[in-house]
Amino acid sequence: MDEDRIEILDQLKKDSLHARAESDRKIEELSRKLILTNGGRDLTESKMEEIELKSKDAEEEVHVLMGKLKVLESQLEQFTEREDKYERTISELRARIKNSETRCSEADKIVSKLESEIGQLKEELSTTKDIYQSLREELDPFACG
Repeated sequence: MDEDRIEILDQLKKDSLHARAESDRKIEELSRKLILTNGGRDLTESKMEEIELKSKDAEEEVHVLMGKLKVLESQLEQFTEREDKYERTISELRARIKNSETRCSEADKIVSKLESEIGQLKEELSTTKDIYQSLREELDPFACG
């Protein structure tokens, strides 16, 4: 019986040592996994902080760009108003030019007509002067003097 008991105890000892070795192996494996997980967590946290910084930078840049966009929209509105004003002015000037051209054309016609009348009046005056001169020459012998 003592031998059986010793055998049982030896077997228990072997099983216990085997279980302890298995537990130690599992603990080492879990320790490695924990180290890897902690390293991965640290890396993840580091990347997360980097991403948060980039996100803040991007938000600030978006804020600056939104301000610039508002300024550009305001300028665009001003330029559009100016463009509309210039287009109205151009339209008014074109109408004035057309009106001036029409008046100029009419004035040219009137000038041509007046030049023609002046030519006719000069001819009549010349003819009248010639008649007057002829009459004077005819009447000169009869003049008192």
